[in-house]
Amino acid sequence: MAAIYPNVRFIFVKRNLDDITFRIFMKKYAQGFAFAYDIGTIREYVTWYYSMMDVIAEKFPKITLMVNYEDMVANPAATLAAAAELCGLGPPEGTLPEIGDDRGCAVPYAQYLNSPQISASTQV
Repeated sequence: MAAIYPNVRFIFVKRNLDDITFRIFMKKYAQGFAFAYDIGTIREYVTWYYSMMDVIAEKFPKITLMVNYEDMVANPAATLAAAAELCGLGPPEGTLPEIGDDRGCAVPYAQYLNSPQISASTQV
């Protein structure tokens, strides 16, 4: 896409692996997302996805912004300002809408999410 669209920008969001795994596992999808019903498979998929983000960011550092979800929730104005700067836009005006905050949602389940049985389920 970077070669085809000269003004493309990439903004990637990474989230705590336990939290994103938990949120994907708890969602019921109407179709597709077969990986989403096994904790080990979710972790494998998200880890792969994050590595693809890293590859793109490494290849195109001038047109890529990597955002940490937890930082974005803590300071959405700074994240918006960084995105605006990446896109060559002026500073955003007005107030931002309230955004949800479920950082740490997987903490009560961390022992299960990181158990050896889960890790073993992804081994071939």
